[in-house]
Amino acid sequence: MSNTLAERVQALENQLAYATIPDPGNAGAIAVTKSGICNITSGGAGHTRTIAAPSFDGQTLCVTHTVDGGTAVITVATTVDKVANNTITLTAAGDTIAMIGVSDGGVLRWRVIGGGAAADHYSLLSTV
Repeated sequence: MSNTLAERVQALENQLAYATIPDPGNAGAIAVTKSGICNITSGGAGHTRTIAAPSFDGQTLCVTHTVDGGTAVITVATTVDKVANNTITLTAAGDTIAMIGVSDGGVLRWRVIGGGAAADHYSLLSTV
């Protein structure tokens, strides 16, 4: 827990803020210090990204494939569902996944809460 009032205010602002999170580009890490949306642009086959564990309970993250130049594979540091999937594969513009940070056994993890794809959002998930 934060000690100073300024640190507590900053922590609260981070929890309440919803930001546009920049696409870090191929092989980059999507920032997870705030809730927000990250619009992914893929520029070729085999583009990758990573997502760290959430920073706080209730944090939300939406990842959308906005410009399709090829597949974007995102490896998440935690499982994103109860069947232990930890990889998101965006193959077409419009593919979207929405997640929320939850405390599962005292460990912060992402959990998928929705999304969209040509079939359904579960078609975007796999285990690595």
